[in-house]
Amino acid sequence: MEKLVFNIPPIAKGRPRISTRGGFARAYTPTLTRRYELAIAHLAREQWPHEPLKNAIKARITFYMGIPKSLSMAKRRHPIVKPDLDNLTKAIKDALNGIVWADDALIVQCDAQKIYDWAHRRVGVELQIEEVE
Repeated sequence: MEKLVFNIPPIAKGRPRISTRGGFARAYTPTLTRRYELAIAHLAREQWPHEPLKNAIKARITFYMGIPKSLSMAKRRHPIVKPDLDNLTKAIKDALNGIVWADDALIVQCDAQKIYDWAHRRVGVELQIEEVE
C-alpha cells in the first residue's frame, strides 16, 4: 500500500462554468479548482516516482478539515458543513489522473472521510492506494 500526503487545505471541485464567445458556449473549470488540482498534481509528482498505475485500485482518502469559526465545539462533533465529500474526492481523483493512476476510472473502491480538527493543528489530505487483482 502506498501513501501520499498533501499538506494543503482541501478544496472541493467547483461546478464547471459556462461562457459564450462568438455565439458558442464553452465550459471551463473555475480558477480556484484549477489551481488546487495543479498544486495537488505538483505535490504528487514529488512523492510518486512510479509510472501511473494501470490496474484496478482501492483508494482511501482522508480529508483533515478545520472547523469554520462560526461553529462552536458544543454544537456537534461532526459538523455538517460544506464542502461535501463527493466534491472533495472528485478534485483529488482528477488531479492525480496521469500521475498516480492512468485514469480515475481504475478506482474500483474508494473510502473517503472528513475529519474535523477543532484545534486547527492538522489540515490536508492523506491518500492511501493499493492495486487489486
